[in-house]
Amino acid sequence: MRIATTVVTLYIFSKDGCFYSPGNEYEFHQLEAWDLSDHSCPKDQLIDPTFSSPQTIQEMKDYQSSHRQICYFVKHLVESSGDLLLVIRFFILESVSEEDQFEDLYDKPMFHRTLRLDVHKLNFDLNKWEPVACLNDRALFVGYNHSFSLSTRDYPELSENSIYFTEYSEEEGIYPNTGHDNGVFHLEDKSITYYCTHDWKLIELHSFWVPSPVWVCVAQNSASW
Repeated sequence: MRIATTVVTLYIFSKDGCFYSPGNEYEFHQLEAWDLSDHSCPKDQLIDPTFSSPQTIQEMKDYQSSHRQICYFVKHLVESSGDLLLVIRFFILESVSEEDQFEDLYDKPMFHRTLRLDVHKLNFDLNKWEPVACLNDRALFVGYNHSFSLSTRDYPELSENSIYFTEYSEEEGIYPNTGHDNGVFHLEDKSITYYCTHDWKLIELHSFWVPSPVWVCVAQNSASW
């Protein structure tokens, strides 16, 4: 069993004149709210919504501890049809061989592999995170630089009820492993379609670093890539 470790993003969501960002990096559920209506005296408040099911946090911690590798999680805030969604993404660091897994990580070729994404919607009235089992005709995009959602009716080439993800990495320049953990998570069957190979025999990672991909939003025609 390995100690579960956390990474936290700083994406901001705006609603009713307040801006929200993830709170405590070691907690799954906390948010920080900023009221900037008075620019001379901005106010911030830590809000602590609970999960609708008391077992949710323990289940996520058990999931992290169940992996032989260190299992990290990263939090993304996403606006979707006016709702504030919390996407919790679990990933591990994998190495070339099992023998290398827990030696000095800085000396070993490692790469990220996303395993699972959980989605919750904030009920502002009840101050609770409610599980989201289906996104219907929405597709979410999460990554290193930006998170957003699109309608699959407007963009039928997208896969509905899915989450498109790019690698989240703060280790660029440290590990020769970044930029390859990209794909689509399908909520219906919890499967993942990876866009990049995870076969070390096909990737010469020692020779270069790949920057984490970013999402580019084109405002001119309201399209997002």
